Amino acid sequence: MTNVAADGDVGARIRALREARGLQAQEFAAAIGLDPTIVSNIERGVRAVKTSELTKMARALRVSPLAILDEASLLARMPIAARALGVDVADSSVYEQLTGLAELHEVLSRGGIRSHPKLDDLPPVRDFYWKRAADLLAEWAFERFSEPTEETDRFTELRDFIQGQLGIDVLVGSSDKEDLFGAAITDRDFPLIFVASGQLRTRALFTLAHELGHVLTQDGFYYSADIDLEGKNERERLANAFAAAVLMPETLVRGMLDTGGRNARTIARMILQFGVSFESLVYRLYNLRVIDEQHRRLLHEGGWGALIAQFYADDETVGRLLSLKTAIVEPQPPLLLSGRMWEGFRRGVVSVRPLARLLGLDPEELLAKQPDVTSSWSGAVVPGPEVDEETLFSGDPV
Repeated sequence: MTNVAADGDVGARIRALREARGLQAQEFAAAIGLDPTIVSNIERGVRAVKTSELTKMARALRVSPLAILDEASLLARMPIAARALGVDVADSSVYEQLTGLAELHEVLSRGGIRSHPKLDDLPPVRDFYWKRAADLLAEWAFERFSEPTEETDRFTELRDFIQGQLGIDVLVGSSDKEDLFGAAITDRDFPLIFVASGQLRTRALFTLAHELGHVLTQDGFYYSADIDLEGKNERERLANAFAAAVLMPETLVRGMLDTGGRNARTIARMILQFGVSFESLVYRLYNLRVIDEQHRRLLHEGGWGALIAQFYADDETVGRLLSLKTAIVEPQPPLLLSGRMWEGFRRGVVSVRPLARLLGLDPEELLAKQPDVTSSWSGAVVPGPEVDEETLFSGDPV
């Protein structure tokens, strides 16, 4: 039986991955059918690990064997990053999907079929205050993104922009955790955004922009997962501030308010043009200091219902608002990786079945999807300077 030579580095990685999974040594040994002493010797680099044992260890750790063998691989960094972020999603189907996609990426890259993210000219923001970093990244993105109009499907438009113009894959897929709205692989070589299908389209839009903020930040993490979108720390506030600025540009918001005034019709126009939820718009108006906390609460209390009630005699506006409010996002495979898989299949590097299995599609159905993406309040008192930016960007934006 083939052995992997005794190696302290390999043993150390096994231990790090075990601890990232929250497994005790005895629990881990029992899961792979080995004596705890043998596992201890492997982790200390005293005893070689057999190939069959390596496979069992990888399965128990829910990682690719490459995560154990290659410290430099994305597959080795992702589980450590997930643990460092305090995100307990290693048992979720989403984490399994992203790990599987990362493994496919590694196989394709080693076969000469590489990804091509277009992020080389990103502004360096890692040492900036979070709000300044968000503004710089939003300016960079908006220079490349078309201005929103009421005639466009904003989610599809942003997804196509992210994949076609930035070279970042987007997967809209199912999740076994109802409260996991989005996640991302933020690696420079293989950035990928996950958005949970079946959620409201307006929420999915903000989630997509939020995860894009994580990818563009280059903050040293390789995995991100969002159970909710509340700005609990600087990292999440940055992603929210970025998403709000990209989806609801300040110049357009203020221009529409100046033209239409502070009334229900202007709110409806902004919601329809930006494709966002009522809640996201209120969030944006507050962090732009257009409204204060009291009026923010009043608007939230009324919600969609109070807004739609203002247009009871305007069937067209009511219909459009209701359509936007109730639309959900449908599953979509990662088009860039699908294209690379097609090329890998054509060259004999991989079969199409692994990707089809991960995405829950028939192989022939997936081949048919082979993409071409390379061408591709009256009376409100504004918050004063005493209200800090942490407060302005607090709360759930969706």
